[in-house]
Amino acid sequence: MKQTAILVLLALSTARIAAAEQPAHPSQEMYLRYCASCHGKDGKGDGPAAAAFTPKPTDLTMLAKSNGGEFPALKVAASIEGLTMNKAHGSAAMPVWGSLNDQPGSRGKTMDVASLTNYLRSIQQK
Repeated sequence: MKQTAILVLLALSTARIAAAEQPAHPSQEMYLRYCASCHGKDGKGDGPAAAAFTPKPTDLTMLAKSNGGEFPALKVAASIEGLTMNKAHGSAAMPVWGSLNDQPGSRGKTMDVASLTNYLRSIQQK
């Protein structure tokens, strides 16, 4: 029941964020569509659905800083691709991204994993 409520909240939040934003780049549009409902429009972990999660969503602007100043591109891409899963992202069989893939681990067929990873690299705080 709680998982269903979270998924509904995610869908509504994603639609609201996507409608309100005018992204400058396609990778930002992907981020706003698939990530911002939890991670926030600026990647700080403060999206509209963030309150439903314990622990809170990761502040994606701090990935490099928390990795010794080096952006962990391979780890980020693996997470986006579904090769590594985190409880908040759901399971490989039913990720929070919905039916973006033909099979687990194939999100890249719909999402441009490299572009989204590079977008996340671009929002890192120094």
